[in-house]
Amino acid sequence: MTKQHLFRIINLSVLAGLLFTAQIEANSLYSKFGIGILRPYAGASYFGQGNIGVASYSPIALQYLNPASLAFLKRTRFEGSFLYEKADVKAGGATGKFTDSGFNTLHIGIPMTRGYAISFGLMPYSVVANIYEEVVEGSYRNELIGTGGLERGFLRFSGRIGSRFAYGAGLDVYFGRLEKTWRVFFENASYLRTEDITSTTAVGMGVHLGFLARISKILDFGAVIVGPTTLSTKTQVDYTFKNEASITEGEIRLPLIQTYGLNFHPNNKLILLADFEAGNWGSLKASNLLGAETTNTKRFGVGLEYAPSRKLYASLWKKMSYRIGFNVGNLPYLNNGKEINERFFTAGLTLPYNAFNSQLEMGIEYGKRGNESELGSEETIFRFVFGIASGEKWFNRPRGRK
Repeated sequence: MTKQHLFRIINLSVLAGLLFTAQIEANSLYSKFGIGILRPYAGASYFGQGNIGVASYSPIALQYLNPASLAFLKRTRFEGSFLYEKADVKAGGATGKFTDSGFNTLHIGIPMTRGYAISFGLMPYSVVANIYEEVVEGSYRNELIGTGGLERGFLRFSGRIGSRFAYGAGLDVYFGRLEKTWRVFFENASYLRTEDITSTTAVGMGVHLGFLARISKILDFGAVIVGPTTLSTKTQVDYTFKNEASITEGEIRLPLIQTYGLNFHPNNKLILLADFEAGNWGSLKASNLLGAETTNTKRFGVGLEYAPSRKLYASLWKKMSYRIGFNVGNLPYLNNGKEINERFFTAGLTLPYNAFNSQLEMGIEYGKRGNESELGSEETIFRFVFGIASGEKWFNRPRGRK
């Protein structure tokens, strides 16, 4: 067995393990609203750099945000990642902990000829995972459990015009199941426990467009537009004391989202990114988003990457890439008429191997969501992302052939 085959087996085994890791427990009290907590994700190489990168591109690293970035790939790339999340929650003077872990994303990018490329993959779009409990002393205990979420499969295409402009388009398929279970436990033994389960399945398709422009040798500008999308839904309510379930059809709407970014790279060691995103969620009615009260979203992030050396025989510490970043924004929901804000610090590093053809990605994100004094609850969140990426040369024309 050659070294190349061994690396391929290791990479595919890790990717398979990432894909089939199960989700556990819960991740946020605020995921009870609408379609749950949205999962913005730029890619394993950009998570520690503020989890942004609309204007970023690389010949060896994949990013999801801007399909135009694919045009700069030099070889076929495979990437998979695993996410662990822990939240310490304060609510009404009480405290608790949530944890969530599992598959984060699978992404494959394939460069074609003359600057064209395609990619496809799968990643979570939103997560519903929460537990709410209310106790009325001497009477009953009320429990609400939310599970599920929306997944997003995507297919993207990219091309280049000269060396200074790239464009891309993507097709997104949204699908998933959102479930809420309501239980009531009575203290009086004369009453039986009751349980209702509301389950909503959703499916739909959308598009997003992007471009990258080289303004100068050290500055690039990128933009992405995610078009409005309508998902068809079926909602089934099962009652404990009824043999028949209630089934209704409806829809979930996702709004127009715009993101703009800058990529400043004064030399081959340093990259500074800045992104701004605006989502038109406030245009949606409560009936468009499973009863949630909505608001427009804004998200801003900055990130820095430092790569000391790209020389094959440099020391391990010099070959690694180091990243830090920050992002701040708000959820698309209102809690009693008030915005739910988030703010996160990030850090990460890349460990290359196999002559820079493969790399291990590690990133952390630490921050807060909500405010106990204003909203009644607050979450301190820690996330860890582990990813593995590798690549092969496909569709290369043999030398001597035209």
